[in-house]
Amino acid sequence: MVTGQIIGIVGLCLIGLFIVSFFIFLFKTFKKRKADYEISKKKQQPANTKLICDFMGYSIWKPWIARFKIFDHTMVTTPFGLYDFEDIDDIFRSDWGWLHEITNKIGKIPFKTKDGMREWMAVEWSDAKINIHSTKKEVYDKIIQFIKWYND
Repeated sequence: MVTGQIIGIVGLCLIGLFIVSFFIFLFKTFKKRKADYEISKKKQQPANTKLICDFMGYSIWKPWIARFKIFDHTMVTTPFGLYDFEDIDDIFRSDWGWLHEITNKIGKIPFKTKDGMREWMAVEWSDAKINIHSTKKEVYDKIIQFIKWYND
């Protein structure tokens, strides 16, 4: 009888160890995938963020403390405040107010500033492509596409 109880307890312990090991495996896998995603995201961010900052006239700079590797970061000065360079891309992608500021600036550019601008705007910014139902990602992508075209 005691032997049966011991076998039962050992069995429960093994099942518990298996469950804990499984959750540790899932956690490590999730953490690695998240880290890989963050790395790939950060490789794409600087180019687009720099494009928008340059287009909007925001200054990008490094504080004096960035000389020390542990404090190495870049700052962006906007009319709305001071932001970390890594955070500003998330703001550009997630806040309709910021997207609206950028599209307002695009809308204020006279057509005669660049050859073909009227045609580009008619095709790429038409209601069929960008309208009230467009997502933030669609608007953000069109902004990046316009800035690249405008800078060429």
